[in-house]
Amino acid sequence: MTFEKLSKFTIGAILTMNLIDLSLSLWLIHWEKVASEDNPIMDFYLKQGVPYFVLVKLSIVFLATYIFWKARDRVLTQIGSYVVYVTYWVLMCHYLNAFAPS
Repeated sequence: MTFEKLSKFTIGAILTMNLIDLSLSLWLIHWEKVASEDNPIMDFYLKQGVPYFVLVKLSIVFLATYIFWKARDRVLTQIGSYVVYVTYWVLMCHYLNAFAPS
């Protein structure tokens, strides 16, 4: 896999997992009320309303992935994008664990 393809995959995966995270957050926190938002900044926007929460969450991730893409040839950016990618995988595993039978 070339570096360009790897960058596209990583950024695409970050965006995809962000959309999954956003959907699950809204479902579990806002509609089902079986979880809470641990990030105080995002909790503030969720209390302001769903549109604000969605706008801020998507804006932050789209801005970050845009910066990752523009600076993809820098080593620090590559490391940062992989850290975000792995962090989202951990979050996805946390969600899966929440649905596992006890």
